[in-house]
Amino acid sequence: TNEQKLFGAACILYRDQLKSFAEKKNADLYILPSSVNEVMLVPDRVKRNPVDLRRFVAKNNKDYCDGSELSDNVYYYRSAMRKIEMA
Repeated sequence: TNEQKLFGAACILYRDQLKSFAEKKNADLYILPSSVNEVMLVPDRVKRNPVDLRRFVAKNNKDYCDGSELSDNVYYYRSAMRKIEMA
């Protein structure tokens, strides 16, 4: 999220935010939307199954969101190319 804790999910669109986080973690990233206010960034250090991550996001959206969820999709950030794609 951001310092204001409002619409923090938009931070993934800021050109250098994902790059900086990926460099600090020395890994590509899975992006799990949580709400319009936040996303979870998961370093890809261990082989993960995107289907399981999508199930996690969908369950989280169903159980905890109040209509402010973004998507049940999971995204992948390839740091070398600085690109986001569907996982």
